[in-house]
Amino acid sequence: MIKDRAKDVLINMGMPASVIGIEYIAEIVGLFETGSHDIKIMALYEKIAKKYNTTNAGVERAIRHAFRIVVTKGNRSMVEKYLSVDNVTNSNLLHLLYYRLKQEEEHCVEPSGNDSKADLSKRDPYKDLENDMFQAIQKFIKNLREVNSDAYSKVG
Repeated sequence: MIKDRAKDVLINMGMPASVIGIEYIAEIVGLFETGSHDIKIMALYEKIAKKYNTTNAGVERAIRHAFRIVVTKGNRSMVEKYLSVDNVTNSNLLHLLYYRLKQEEEHCVEPSGNDSKADLSKRDPYKDLENDMFQAIQKFIKNLREVNSDAYSKVG
């Protein structure tokens, strides 16, 4: 379950399990899994607040505190793998964590469609980065060609 994986990743990053924000983060990641990733983050805070009998501000503050601990004191390589140290807003970090967990899930499932997972320790992170960069460059070139084609058709 993605909520459990989110907690495991956060704990491995260095987030104390006793921080209430870890529960709220896992809940929101679980809501993202059900299709709520397009909903405003404040509405998600409200859902979590009702479930845990607290306030929206309390949920937001607990999540911010939990992420601050990890970003400032956590395992740097794990933080950079799943989160961002540049844009540390709650919304960005929550969405990044969800998307990176989903990417990891997709890369680990074998093509046969069964649920056995590949050994993550044997994967080459540089190869993954190279593939991501190659795809980004291909997309950039495609967009550049479209812009040039549009500009040429307007001039000609």
